Amino acid sequence: MNAVIASILATRLATLGYDIEAENARFVPTAGKLYLREQLLSDATQHRQLAGGARNNGAGLYQITVMAPRDESRMPARMAADAICAAFPPGWRGSKSGVTVAVREVTVGPSMLMGDRFGLVITIAWIAV
Repeated sequence: MNAVIASILATRLATLGYDIEAENARFVPTAGKLYLREQLLSDATQHRQLAGGARNNGAGLYQITVMAPRDESRMPARMAADAICAAFPPGWRGSKSGVTVAVREVTVGPSMLMGDRFGLVITIAWIAV
């Protein structure tokens, strides 16, 4: 199920038109160009029948880090974060191969300097059935 969930979320992210560093994939960023880093964090240890929850439900986080050149304005990173938040609003649903992913919450974390890049982390909490 995790592969399908990752595919649903990555496909939606790709619609924004940014270069994306996918998990466990070779990627060489272009100097001076903004790109996105994605990571799926699923809760494989979640007890799926707590509080009467459905046995087949899954939950987790989709973390996207906007990696912008450090020597530029922070505005391109903020604009990319806004675009990501708009693409994954709470309540958004995507489906594939009988799996539906629904966005529960979207948060933008504090910015940080990461080498020659300015990073801005967006965390998308999701559930899947």
